Amino acid sequence: MTLTQIKRFREHPDVVLADCTYKTNQYKLPLLQLLGASGNNQTFQIATALLSGEKEEDFSFHFQSLKNSMTQNGIKTRLFVVDRCQAAMNAIDEVWREEKIPQVRDVA
Repeated sequence: MTLTQIKRFREHPDVVLADCTYKTNQYKLPLLQLLGASGNNQTFQIATALLSGEKEEDFSFHFQSLKNSMTQNGIKTRLFVVDRCQAAMNAIDEVWREEKIPQVRDVA
């Protein structure tokens, strides 16, 4: 994360939106986007990553990196909003197992 991203995330740590776009880029790899939500209905980018695959391990690596960065910067989130990707949901549950951060799973 850049210093600007860290600053915004510290200001608005409550919600993390995790969304993955599949095989729409030139590399045909999943693109994971992690966004924060401010109190005035605006989103901001926390992190973006090309994943090597669509398995839980692929997501776990990036969610663990996010958690490490959050810990280093004193950021604690309260909620994840995730699409219906079971691998991403499982990875969040595993990485934040001790914190038991709830997830809102998009049903659309």
